[in-house]
Amino acid sequence: MKSKPLAGAPSRPVRLYLVDDDVAFASLLGREISGWPEVQLAGYAPSGRHAIAEVAARDPDIVSLEASLKDCDSLALATTLMELCPRVLVILLLSGFSDFLIYRIAKSAAISGIVVKAADIPQELRQAIRSVQGGHRHFPRSFDDARRALWQKPDAFFKILSEREQTLIPLLGSGATNDEIAGKVGLRPAGIQAHRQRIMSRLGFHRAQDLMLWQQRPVSLGCLSGLSCETRPISTDYLGPFQITRRPWEG
Repeated sequence: MKSKPLAGAPSRPVRLYLVDDDVAFASLLGREISGWPEVQLAGYAPSGRHAIAEVAARDPDIVSLEASLKDCDSLALATTLMELCPRVLVILLLSGFSDFLIYRIAKSAAISGIVVKAADIPQELRQAIRSVQGGHRHFPRSFDDARRALWQKPDAFFKILSEREQTLIPLLGSGATNDEIAGKVGLRPAGIQAHRQRIMSRLGFHRAQDLMLWQQRPVSLGCLSGLSCETRPISTDYLGPFQITRRPWEG
């Protein structure tokens, strides 16, 4: 049984493309979305590679993107998807925030909204779709609170690391070797090792694993129940500085 469209929903269905490597979650979410008359499922990608390969052909209005994909950096993928489909809007689905993720989301022009995987996820995603399609950002107020608190820290990592060092953190924290990272960024392995040592020293880490854990360490958002979100017009000064033949929801 289809539900009624939300008040203020667009006259034509919004084409939504799901990118999530948790197939069970995507299946449940896809079945729920299939009952929304204002949303049309444009496709599903179980990895970043699949999304890059077919998103242009799927031509979605909105991409629902899992923030912790195993095969790629989801924030970098969001930017790539926008380059492939300039008009697409990206809603990030995540289980929690770390200081590093808060900072990267704040710096990214590719993210139009956030949905936390807690409370009533389908309805929160439905509201986020309506918000971003209407020209607004959709972020939990608690995200804004966490972002402001991070910006006020005198020892916040982005205040003590260079821009180059910040861009290397996702690679250094991925478990890749110095040789692998050097091949991706055009530096010598010795240079990558020097950056690694400086970053770990400035952040007070002693093991490579500490850097990996730090990127994922969640901060308390106070939003795991009764999630409260606000919408706001999209503004440039908002926060400062492959094809598969069977979709999960098809049985």
